[in-house]
Amino acid sequence: MSSHVITLPDGRHLGYTIIGKGTPVMYFHGTSSSRIEVLLLRHLTAQNLQLIAPDRPGYGLSTYKPQKNISDFNSDINFLADYLDISKFNVLGWSVEEFLHLPIWPVFFSG
Repeated sequence: MSSHVITLPDGRHLGYTIIGKGTPVMYFHGTSSSRIEVLLLRHLTAQNLQLIAPDRPGYGLSTYKPQKNISDFNSDINFLADYLDISKFNVLGWSVEEFLHLPIWPVFFSG
């Protein structure tokens, strides 16, 4: 497991962990958890998947930022994808997260 921290355009930090190599899958952890939760899914890396697990704002290594709506986290994820040079990725979530991050699709894949 490797954990990393990048600085976002607004100066906050975004922590993330990457495990495996292959098709990128952005994994969103559940409430009261962190990027480390992705280790429970490490068996998926045998399927040629690269699991990228960012910490939500205020969790793990990420700086807290109040969210005004459920799509506020999209810009952080898009910045991370650009930073990692990922043009397309799959989405996997646990708990309520899978619903909170559905708005990523139209933002990330627009145009």
